[in-house]
Amino acid sequence: PVAETIQIDENKKKKFIVEDAEDANDLAAGQKRGVLRVVASMKKFTHDLVVQEGGIETFMLLARKGINPRVIVEAEGIEALVASMTAYPKNYRIQWRGLSTITDLCSIVAICSELGKRGAVNVVMNAYERFNDNKDVRQQAIWAMAGLAKVGHCLERMEDVNLKILLYKLIVIPIKSPGTEIDIV
Repeated sequence: PVAETIQIDENKKKKFIVEDAEDANDLAAGQKRGVLRVVASMKKFTHDLVVQEGGIETFMLLARKGINPRVIVEAEGIEALVASMTAYPKNYRIQWRGLSTITDLCSIVAICSELGKRGAVNVVMNAYERFNDNKDVRQQAIWAMAGLAKVGHCLERMEDVNLKILLYKLIVIPIKSPGTEIDIV
């Protein structure tokens, strides 16, 4: 799905495949069509792990390369991301990439707010708890939490799912018994 949607040229500029000649020179239209294609594939093939991983990887690349994140929101990409992370809670690649995407999208407060409204807080908190022996996923989850914490209603949602207990585990327990989760901090 990534290769089908995006091509990277030698200058590292995004070029999106478009079928309509009228959109061939319109990068915004190409981006929108590409994101819509990825979301449609993720919704159609919810049972296909490869499609889900590719879709999330596409969102991660787009978030890092500067696509207008509003395109992802309008195409229901956040819902597809959250649904995939929910459907594959133990899959390292989906969780890590999903958390990374959430972190990158949180660089814009308005998008961060949309993430919170669409279930990102729960998947982030669940990923942190579920991967208790994987520092990579936990670190991504902490960064995603930090991004989401920029918005009041996201912070409230985190408190609803035991943010204070998590912070206690991160800060107080390691002080009492060094060498545990302090490595993540």
